[in-house]
Amino acid sequence: MKTPFIVIDGLDGSGKTTQLKLLCERAEREGKKFILTREPGGAPLSEALRELFKSELGLKASALTQLLMVTASRRNCMEEAVWPFLAQGITVFSDRCDSSTLAYQVYAKNAPELEEEFWRLRKLVFGEYPPTTYIFLDVLPRVARNRVVGDDTRGEISHFDAAPLKFYERVYEGFRAFENHPTVKMYSVNGARCREEIQEDIYRIVKAECGW
Repeated sequence: MKTPFIVIDGLDGSGKTTQLKLLCERAEREGKKFILTREPGGAPLSEALRELFKSELGLKASALTQLLMVTASRRNCMEEAVWPFLAQGITVFSDRCDSSTLAYQVYAKNAPELEEEFWRLRKLVFGEYPPTTYIFLDVLPRVARNRVVGDDTRGEISHFDAAPLKFYERVYEGFRAFENHPTVKMYSVNGARCREEIQEDIYRIVKAECGW
């Protein structure tokens, strides 16, 4: 059995960051071995690419340029911060991954011509070792955007956060397209409940996938 490589993903405002924090805290309390990474980022070169991607120049880049930037970051992250741990039998949790790329760089950017290329690049980057499991925090686009806009603790609102509702709707459509692809194993978790209920569902999935 492959060592679990589990991605937690969702729209901005889905509660993903909170749920990852709760997941890691619980796994630590139970003495489980794991590492946490993020995308874009997770390794020195990948983090440098993340900063470039999030810069004004990166945000103005075309859909194809953004797709190639995050794909390069992903490959470096796999080589340096994911595969070495999986080879040791250590579970990896990732805050976003290629699921977000399809949602944000293809669907949200209105670039359907890139969808086939996305799946081709995915196979090139991951080879025989793609994520084993994806967990999608399912929150409706309007709810997610209202959470983001009304959250005073987020500090500076990013380009993605401040996007109109139509943007969030396209992102949501992209996640659904990813979930329906035959090569993907994705669990959808209702993210509109209290955080404790959501966490119970997530941890149940993680325990089953990891054999904990």
